[in-house]
Parts: sequence; C-alpha cells; structure tokens
Amino acid sequence: MKLSTFGVIAFALVMSACGRNDILNTQEGARDDMKEELLGTWTTPAEASRVRKVTVDKDKITFEVTYYREVECKNAYRTVTHSGVYKLAHNYKSGIENSIIFTPDNDVVVTLHEDADVKAQNGRLVDIRNSKQAPISETDSDLTVKQTMRNNEKLVEGQKILNWLKGEPKSLNRMQLEKLNEAGLSAAGVAEQGARVSIRYELDNSFLQLGDAATSGQTAGYGFGLSGVFAK
Repeated sequence: MKLSTFGVIAFALVMSACGRNDILNTQEGARDDMKEELLGTWTTPAEASRVRKVTVDKDKITFEVTYYREVECKNAYRTVTHSGVYKLAHNYKSGIENSIIFTPDNDVVVTLHEDADVKAQNGRLVDIRNSKQAPISETDSDLTVKQTMRNNEKLVEGQKILNWLKGEPKSLNRMQLEKLNEAGLSAAGVAEQGARVSIRYELDNSFLQLGDAATSGQTAGYGFGLSGVFAK
C-alpha cells in the first residue's frame, strides 16, 4: 500500500514537473526571442526640447537623454546617461504589457556641452571645495547628528569632483550627484541609483513603447522620462 501510494505521488510529481517545465520553457523561449528584438539603440524624435535614447546590449541597458535650448533640438547643453543590468520578467505575454526588471548603476554620467554651463558649474565646484564641514554639537538630537554627518559626507564627496570640461562625460556617485543638484546642476538618473525597478514595454511594428519605471508603487523615471515611443 505504501509503495503504491509512493508510486502515485511520484507519477503526479513527474507530470506536474513536466507541465511546469513546458510552460517555463515556452516563456523562456519567448523572452529569448523578444530579447533579440530589443537589442540595439532606440531613439525618440525631438520632443519637449530633448532627445532620448535606449541602448539594449546583451545584459545591459543604457538610458540617455540630451537636453536642448530649443524645441527643434539643435543646440545641446546637457546629456545625462544612466546604465544598468536587466532581465526580462517571467510574466511574458505575447506583444503586450511585458516587464523589464532593471537595476541601475550607482553612477550617473553627465556631460556639459556649453562653455557657459561649464563655467557656471566649475564656479559652484569652487564654492563646494571652499565649504567647511558642519560641526556637531553635544546638544544636537540623534536625528540632527545623522543628517549633519550625511551632509558632511556629501560635501567630502563633492570636493573630490574635478573641474568640468566641455563635452567630457563626468561619472557621479549618489552623494556627488545629490551635492551638485543642491548646487543647481538639476540632473537625475532614470531611477534611484542602485534601486530595482520594473519597466513596462511593448514591441509592436518595429517600435518600442516604454512606460514609466515603478518601484514600491511609486513612479520613478523623473530624470529620463521613460514613457514614450522609440524607434531604431
């Protein structure tokens, strides 16, 4: 009786495993096919004084947005690039509402294209280098101490930044980017540095449609502005 019961259970497990593997294999195959279609560089037309690009490599995605002075996008003044690794989610459905799980790098790359912008940002770097760390008092609350320590950390990281050069990409870590943004840089990555986000996408008629990244129920993509239609 025990052997018979074991045999039934084993048979059921084998059948269940085979069925599950078939489904997963089908999904995996579909994702592999879709991944091949995703490879390459996708670009939006000039819109809202910016041009956005998405470059999909084998296991890496690079998001890039270039800002211009005019709506026709003739004179670029800043480019922000944010890369990271990705995987296609398991919830594959043919042609619609598929997800990319994207983990952005901790560094965001910023390039300045105008002499005036370079001069202004270098002036702010001088101010950062000349700033002193805030003192911590024994009477400060724990919260105040923690905030002061973090602000001092950002200052130390900001003081490590070398002068901007026109057209030269500058890689900034989280604290450096925060410090420069406090000084008026106004640049942001595709999502919080180092976070994991889900990006909805659809491939249709050789167009790549992206939705804004979502993390913990909140909308990210505040810097790059993911949502839109891209073409090769």
